[in-house]
Amino acid sequence: MSTQNTTHLLTDTVDQLSDPKTLKGLFHQHREGYPLPSSTVLEEIVQLARSILFPGFFGKSQVNIQTIKYQIGVEVEKLCHLLAEQILAGLCFTEECEPQADRDKLKRQARQLANEMTARLPKIRKVLATDVEAAYNGDPAAKSSAEILLCYPVIKALTSYRLAHELSLLGVPLIPRMMTELAHSETGIDI
Repeated sequence: MSTQNTTHLLTDTVDQLSDPKTLKGLFHQHREGYPLPSSTVLEEIVQLARSILFPGFFGKSQVNIQTIKYQIGVEVEKLCHLLAEQILAGLCFTEECEPQADRDKLKRQARQLANEMTARLPKIRKVLATDVEAAYNGDPAAKSSAEILLCYPVIKALTSYRLAHELSLLGVPLIPRMMTELAHSETGIDI
């Protein structure tokens, strides 16, 4: 194929792919300064949450009782910051916010929701502890709760789903759905 033919082929392809008639429902007009939610960052949030909720089993494995408070402190601060960013992205995606005042209001709302979610982590850990216990008691082949945490995808899935559920209860748009779909993709478990 000649260079001229290749150029024509590429131009024709680009014209077809960018035709507004073919984009209905498949195009999101990104507004400058308004972030989109990120699957990559949401995966990082879930990994951080797992590390916080189950120290030593996820994240840095070289945790000890003398440094755990500091490590969890750093991770909780990072988690809260990333959550606020992603919650803002979810709010911006679902809201029609044009003026800067709207964006500032959404930033404050996102920070507040991230703070509320972070405050729920101890409660989530208590519930997940019962999930680990139930998985251990329900599987005669399991040797320990540690084995459940390290080997069973259900705990990874339940962690994501419990986080998403709390975000949903707080009224956070889009982010809970993305988290549950990421968990489904990672573990094959769809709750």
